[in-house]
Amino acid sequence: MILRTLPQVMTPKEFMIHFVQSPNSEVAYLQRLWAVPKGIPSSMDLVRSVRNELSSTPEGRNAWADFIQLEVFKFFLGPASFLLSLQKKI
Repeated sequence: MILRTLPQVMTPKEFMIHFVQSPNSEVAYLQRLWAVPKGIPSSMDLVRSVRNELSSTPEGRNAWADFIQLEVFKFFLGPASFLLSLQKKI
């Protein structure tokens, strides 16, 4: 199994990114409960933990607020509006 072998040297954030974005079927199997009723509470605990860590500095709070604002924008106005928001930032 991919997670039972010694990884290359990577930071915890790099590991988490690789884990969450991995196309490997063994890793996908480990993620199977993340978005179903049984797993959602612990998935949200993970999100809140990231939020808490980011919010420990003024810069992190601003970055988190920007992220949430963009997510709300995408959620309510759809993909086309998201693209418009990106164009305005450029």
